[in-house]
Amino acid sequence: MIPDYEKIVDKLKRTKPLNSFSNVDLMRRFEPQVSELINAINKNTAFSVTVELINRLLDSESVSKDEASQEALALFKKIRGYQCDEVQCGSWHEITQDQIQRFASATGDYQWIHIDQNRVKRESPFRSTIAHGFLMVSLLPTLKNFGNAEMFCGTRLVINYGLDDLRFESPVKPGQSIRATSVIKNVLLRKRYVEVIESIIVEIKGSNKIAFKTSVILRAYP
Repeated sequence: MIPDYEKIVDKLKRTKPLNSFSNVDLMRRFEPQVSELINAINKNTAFSVTVELINRLLDSESVSKDEASQEALALFKKIRGYQCDEVQCGSWHEITQDQIQRFASATGDYQWIHIDQNRVKRESPFRSTIAHGFLMVSLLPTLKNFGNAEMFCGTRLVINYGLDDLRFESPVKPGQSIRATSVIKNVLLRKRYVEVIESIIVEIKGSNKIAFKTSVILRAYP
């Protein structure tokens, strides 16, 4: 019997609005068990069994205030107080050719558009070397000052869980400065930690174009 996908989607909507799930959130919930679901469907498992599986997947991450540790709950209440529409701005940070060279050495990414200052003048549409996209991403802790953020004061540690919807929109040349602006989009309570989803845009000083945008997922442990 083929599962009624409309009922499955309806169950998802009742549990949490679909547009509130990030791609990372959905993958975290379903990726480990997706083969199990496919096998269940391929073997014509009764729909009731499939619904039971979906219910188990949906409930595996849901945490009530009673289920969370007291430390996690206290941290959740504190961080949620910072969730608003106010845009937070970091400080300007200048990108240098030396940074680009050292990043190339650290990662092995020696593509000429980043390091060959003579060739780029002849062949690159930018007429200059440009920073690696992942160099700028790696600067997010500096641009956002994550380690000293007030909302994380008192935590044991904050882990970078990942990025969602990362898009590089404009190149950044040596001598240009960038800064991060951010808004906290969601704060989620887990059993032993708090998950924070922050929408970030990295601007280029003196330009109406942005360098990149992304959502950062952090896990704060009390």
